[in-house]
Amino acid sequence: MNLIIRSSQHILKQIHHLVVQLTPQQYTHPLEILSNNSLSKHIRHVLEFYVCLFEGVEKGVINYDKRSRDIRLETSQSYTEDLITKQMQLLEATEQDQNLTLEVLLSDIGETTTVPTTLHRELVYNIEHAIHHMAIVKIAVHECYQEVTLPKDFGIAYSTIKYHQSQAT
Repeated sequence: MNLIIRSSQHILKQIHHLVVQLTPQQYTHPLEILSNNSLSKHIRHVLEFYVCLFEGVEKGVINYDKRSRDIRLETSQSYTEDLITKQMQLLEATEQDQNLTLEVLLSDIGETTTVPTTLHRELVYNIEHAIHHMAIVKIAVHECYQEVTLPKDFGIAYSTIKYHQSQAT
C-alpha cells in the first residue's frame, strides 16, 4: 500500500479514536478556547475536505470551497464514525494517482482560478490540513477534557516527529 494512503488512513484512525472517546456533550459543546466552536466543527471541517476530494475524483475537479458543511458531522458521532469508515474504504480502493483540476476561490469578490493537480498531491494536502486542525483540537482536548487520551503524535507534523526523534538520539 502506498505511503500517502497509509498516512491518510492513520490520520482518519486518530480522528476516529478521538470521536469514540468523547461524550455527546464534549463532542458538540462550544469551547471558549476554540473561539466558541466545538470539537465537532473542526472534525467536520477536516472530514469534508476528504469528502470533497473523493467527490472531485469522480468529476475530475476538486473544489474545497464548495463543500457541503454537513451539520450531521457536528451533531452525530455515529454519523461521523460512518463517514470516517467510508473515507477509509475509499482510500483503500485508491490504487493509482490521477490528474485532476483544483478550482479555488482566491478573492473576496468570488474570483476563482483553476490549477492542475493530482490525487496524490491532494491527499498530501489533506494530510497536512488535517494535522493542522488536529493540533488545534489537541490543545482544546488537553485544556478541557484531560480524561480523553490522544495518540502521542496526534496533531504533530511528520517532519516535527522526525526532528524530535533525531534530537532524542
